[in-house]
Amino acid sequence: RNTNLASTFTVSSWIKTTATTGTILAKPSAFQFYLSGSKLVANWNNVDQITSTTSVNDGLWHYITVSYAANTANLYIDGVLDRTLTVNILPNSNRNNFSIGANWANKVLTNTFIGDIDEVRIWNTALSVDQIRYVMNQEIEKTGISTNGNTIPFSITKNEIKSVNWANVQAYYDLNTYYGTSAKDKSDNNRWLRIKYLNI
Repeated sequence: RNTNLASTFTVSSWIKTTATTGTILAKPSAFQFYLSGSKLVANWNNVDQITSTTSVNDGLWHYITVSYAANTANLYIDGVLDRTLTVNILPNSNRNNFSIGANWANKVLTNTFIGDIDEVRIWNTALSVDQIRYVMNQEIEKTGISTNGNTIPFSITKNEIKSVNWANVQAYYDLNTYYGTSAKDKSDNNRWLRIKYLNI
């Protein structure tokens, strides 16, 4: 319930699908990142704010990222800037339920995502394109107070992500770590997801 988007943020995930609808992650009346046709849409405050020009439903893995700061929304597909728009609306914060793979409102799941989702990350800072590219192909972890990838050595000269404090990671679901029917949030906020099994 406490997973909200800050006044500056980055949301990212790997997805693979051939569907033309489906929610990647959402929080009712606050934000929703979803498919419309073949495109990715970032919606907050119940308004579609930015839509990709690139199709992402070709059955291949795509790394989708939306960052926002200083009234500018940037949408990246596979680490490449796809679209930039001026958006003068800050995301709402509320106590509604956060969900991955569907929209969860009033104890009902809608707009289910048919496909694969991995490495869901929400940051309360707008990552640069170099930072996005540095972490997109590796899991992330905490090193001291800093963020690091768990594959590329922390000590390399071109470590663009080490300047970002781990405290800026609002939520991180690698979707590899489960306990019973819950998925672990690997950020320091420790916000677990309850798994709901559906027959589709």
